[in-house]
Amino acid sequence: MDIGFFKIDITPPVGVRLGGYGHRLGLSSTHIIDPLFLRVLYLSNRSGEAVVIAQLDLLGLYRDDADVIREILSKRLGVKREDVMIATTHTHSAPETIIPMWTHTFPYTEEQRELYDSWRKILFEKTGEVSEDLVYTVSRVVSMRSGSRKVPGLCFNRAFRDGLIDDELSIIGFESRDLRVVVANYACHPVTNVSLGISADYPGEIHYQLSRRGIETIFLTGACGDIDPIQKGVRYMIYLGSVLSEEILSLYLTSREEIYSEDLSSSMEEITFGVRRPSRSISELMRDYETLRNLYKDPRNLLFDSSWMDLLYLDEELDLAEKKINEIKTILQIIRIGDKNLVIGIPGEILSETSIELKKNLRDMGYMNILVSTYTNDYIGYIPIERSFLENKYEARLAKWSFVERDAERKLREKILDVVKRLKLK
Repeated sequence: MDIGFFKIDITPPVGVRLGGYGHRLGLSSTHIIDPLFLRVLYLSNRSGEAVVIAQLDLLGLYRDDADVIREILSKRLGVKREDVMIATTHTHSAPETIIPMWTHTFPYTEEQRELYDSWRKILFEKTGEVSEDLVYTVSRVVSMRSGSRKVPGLCFNRAFRDGLIDDELSIIGFESRDLRVVVANYACHPVTNVSLGISADYPGEIHYQLSRRGIETIFLTGACGDIDPIQKGVRYMIYLGSVLSEEILSLYLTSREEIYSEDLSSSMEEITFGVRRPSRSISELMRDYETLRNLYKDPRNLLFDSSWMDLLYLDEELDLAEKKINEIKTILQIIRIGDKNLVIGIPGEILSETSIELKKNLRDMGYMNILVSTYTNDYIGYIPIERSFLENKYEARLAKWSFVERDAERKLREKILDVVKRLKLK
């Protein structure tokens, strides 16, 4: 197996609007806490198969933007498009690349829009800077190992008091004469930073801590749709990143699960989900929205009134009603490394229960180390479990971040297992 690695700073300028946190109410960023990066891992074997895993410190990417980055990397590195995975960490302190919140209540200012558009253009340009020489300067892997362990006590299930937590940390480590790279996977929402500062959140701290020890990392955020850190703030961000980096290092140095097989394959398949629609017409929603909106002189006073959620969910329903879509086509991607390791790319937010069930089923099929990478190749919002709908949880309430039909979670699991079965037969 041969390996190559490349990283580029993609930090936006101060002033860009940040995504993922409603309490920011459309305000611009004010400072940079730590930089954002694009990291690219290239793997190839003696049989000529090659895969690329690109990881970006971003909130997410819709399929169109992910496809642009995939196309650039495919051409630069000479790898088939379907063998390039585009993963994002879902940091809530990066630009609003997905789900711009409350577009009627807090529309972008002209300056915010110009900053975002110029940065997005630069993002694609910087992706093109990934060296095409990477495939000619790869180094032979002398050691590959994988492993997993439980790392409890860092997070909690925010949706269900008795809810499951997938607290498994999984890694695949590669070492060559010139390079050490670890692909790591853990499930915790990157929401520790709540300020107006740009940040990669705790995954950025993991990268920082391990790079000081000469190890590069590709961090894949796991099934954290209902999983939050037990504390917020930059201090806990550093603590969480430090604990996980030490656990990753320990796994990397002590794992006895050597990978001897050079099997390397990727499968990308389309899947279609039905979508839920607002029950009211655009005119009805607009009437109710304007009635409630007129109660406020300044919408930023919303947080001090009990009806603020009603107004903002009306804003979300209006957006969905105006889009007029009845289904969404997205993609799943599964990469097999060796004979017992899987990286599963999921285009949205799944809950711990889904991940735990998937891992159980896949281990029954002989795969021991399973990295569940969410926010990958696309973003279709939450894919809630049935209980989320029955108990009217946030993850299932209709909005731009939750609109797939309630059978989507079952269809997703069935599709993943079907793809893995066929991948194993190749």
